Amino acid sequence: MTVIRHKSNENLNAGELLIRNSMLASSVHCFYYSCVQLMIHILISVFHMTEESIEDESRRAGRGFHNWLINQIYVDYIRKNRRNARSFRRKIYNLKDVRIQADYKLIEIDANKSSEAKFISERIINMLKGDYLQ
Repeated sequence: MTVIRHKSNENLNAGELLIRNSMLASSVHCFYYSCVQLMIHILISVFHMTEESIEDESRRAGRGFHNWLINQIYVDYIRKNRRNARSFRRKIYNLKDVRIQADYKLIEIDANKSSEAKFISERIINMLKGDYLQ
């Protein structure tokens, strides 16, 4: 297991712990980053990219690291399974929007929104594990 995959698991567990302690906005942040870190793990372990090449390619793309990362997985998914590609992209951008609300917007993150983020992140993680890590 790469260090980044361990961090992904840790963030998923931290999100659940934060929900149990009514720290709802922070839980959303953890659920989103759990998915981001798992995508990085896939680039390293499945696409055989190095940390340096990930940084270089994302910087050259000039579109923001998270958007570049999501696009790398999405483009590969299109080759594998268009339906999963659309589902992945819809879910990850939905989760990203909730994370932006939780981190930067002047809105309350309630239990429903936090639970929604947890559910979406688990679906994304299950998709990624099933399609890339088995």
